[in-house]
Amino acid sequence: MKAKLMVTPLWCFLLLSISMQLSASITTRTVHIDGKKIKPKDRLALHRKISQELEFSKYYGNSLENLQDFLSTDFRGPSVIKVSNLQTLKFRLGTNYVEQFIEALRVASKENQKVIILIEQGT
Repeated sequence: MKAKLMVTPLWCFLLLSISMQLSASITTRTVHIDGKKIKPKDRLALHRKISQELEFSKYYGNSLENLQDFLSTDFRGPSVIKVSNLQTLKFRLGTNYVEQFIEALRVASKENQKVIILIEQGT
């Protein structure tokens, strides 16, 4: 004898409610770093924007090493980090620093599949 599963309106409501809560808790966050909106030599603004929008803990140290560590291990994602106007960002924060920033993002995205990096060269 096979057991019959009775799907009542209450069960449908409960399953729908649980499904909606799960999908709401898995929200993809997007951070847009626009080189034209970062002030010259204000590297801290770059870190503040990322840490605030991705809700890093208060222990985030505003450094490239911390950024890579948080995105790779401590951060739960999923998230998209979009960097636009890369050339302007390099001019304002220094080419070497921005290249290290991009490399930290790339390494983190390889280590954490929930982190997606989009780079637009721009001006």
